Amino acid sequence: MSKSKELSICYRAPNPGIASYIKALLEAEGIRAFVDGASLPFPGIPLNMFGSTAECAGCNVLVAAGDLERAERILEETRKESLEDIPDEEEEEN
Repeated sequence: MSKSKELSICYRAPNPGIASYIKALLEAEGIRAFVDGASLPFPGIPLNMFGSTAECAGCNVLVAAGDLERAERILEETRKESLEDIPDEEEEEN
């Protein structure tokens, strides 16, 4: 694991459940991960109900900046193995 204290967004999850799943996947591979936004009111609910341009109150999975490339590679390999487990961020937006 990297000693970097700077955190980077590794994955933007639509809800706390998926964020926790991604966190567990990364930690099983030895990458320390954090979920940011799980305590927001109504995580995963679209915020554009009243004409706002905000997208969604989702959750970010954060890792040390030095671990970002490895974490993204692990998620991509996992996505290829089981497309149903990790939705592609672009698919979530549509």
